[in-house]
Amino acid sequence: MKRVLQLIIICILFIPLLVNAETCDNNKVSISSITVDDKSTNVEELNEANVEEKDVNLNLNMSNVGDNIKYRIIIKNDSNDDYLLNKNSIKVSSDYIDYSIESSDNNNVVKAKTAKAFYLNVLYKNQVPDNVFENDSFNDNVTMKLNLSSGNVENPNTGIKYFVFILFVITTMIVMFFIFKKKRKNNRFEFLIIGLVLLIPISVRALCNVDININSSIKIDKPIVCGSFENDSWSDISYNVKNGNDSCYNVGDTKEVEVDGYGTHTVRIANKSTPDECSNSEFSQTACGFVVEFGDVITRHFMNSSDSNIGGWENCNMRTYINSDIYNVLPIELKNVIIDTKVVSGHGSRSGESNFVTTDKLYLLSPMELWGYNYYSQYDTSRDFTRQMDYYLNLGVNENNHSAAEKIYNMSVDDWWLRSAYSTSTYSFHAVEYGGYYDDDVAQNGDGVSPAFRIG
Repeated sequence: MKRVLQLIIICILFIPLLVNAETCDNNKVSISSITVDDKSTNVEELNEANVEEKDVNLNLNMSNVGDNIKYRIIIKNDSNDDYLLNKNSIKVSSDYIDYSIESSDNNNVVKAKTAKAFYLNVLYKNQVPDNVFENDSFNDNVTMKLNLSSGNVENPNTGIKYFVFILFVITTMIVMFFIFKKKRKNNRFEFLIIGLVLLIPISVRALCNVDININSSIKIDKPIVCGSFENDSWSDISYNVKNGNDSCYNVGDTKEVEVDGYGTHTVRIANKSTPDECSNSEFSQTACGFVVEFGDVITRHFMNSSDSNIGGWENCNMRTYINSDIYNVLPIELKNVIIDTKVVSGHGSRSGESNFVTTDKLYLLSPMELWGYNYYSQYDTSRDFTRQMDYYLNLGVNENNHSAAEKIYNMSVDDWWLRSAYSTSTYSFHAVEYGGYYDDDVAQNGDGVSPAFRIG
């Protein structure tokens, strides 16, 4: 009878072992969305952040220490339990990127049947050493876990709390102690009971946990130092201009450019400022921002094949010529950084014509952009829609002080075209004469070509 009773007890104790200690239904706690809440200027999303089941994927490009991005993550809890987000569960081995998470209300609990916003911050904290960069970039790839827990410890199949089994174990051990003390030689069965009892909590212990994987891939660019306009590559110049790191480039700085088929020529920084008037929607952008102009004459060419300024800059042969023949033979690296420019140009005396607005890679200057307001600029109908460029303004160029407007072609001072049609005629365009004097010339003449462009 005693052995039968012992067998029954053993079977009863094994019942909890047959009940699976399942974890909570992870599908009831999920990330419903992830969006960018804020980011610094230099941070670029190579791909939009996305959620795939329990995985969050980030793909970013950063450049400078201090670059950061903040994501807004909505965690949805459809379960019947409150869930606590463990902010310290993110553990990353990255030496250069820091990750942290914060709640929208300093409370990390996601209540049952609700959704809540959390913010994931990604910060470029430490400079990547020069010897770590390969091909001017470094890839920082990490995966971290974000943990949420209900705080309940139970077997979801039975609903029995963990603390009940702890109490049961303690009680059993006390009883066994007295049994052992009384019958030390006949306690094998009691030892078996204790062992099985100790296994019971293991079989039913089930924390309601949700783990979210955050997979981060961050490309870090090697920082570009502003050196000099003469020696920096065009791509570095463009990068520095776009990121406000162009203080080492000064108006008037020069650089040589090889124009295939036209020889080596000198370009110079003609403008860096962007005054408020540049934001006027009707204003020409030809003297706004980082403008580079040829400091000499590339070649000679007519404005039109006939003596006509009808159609102005928009329809003249010169515009097609410099934006195809000349532009196409510029170095590839330079073409890659030249941006489209809104160009406003004056019209001639033909009835019904108004100022012309075009978008160009290369363009010629206008009288206003060289000499500022003067007697001759009254014959340029577009003079109120542009400004004198920094280079000529700094040198005090005007109708009486004009030598800085002269340009060289084949070792000699030459005349060169401007883009605006002469307003009182149907056959001429504005131009610059020997010595930087103002001039106008018939469209069919072969004056000098000296374009400008903007970098961005």
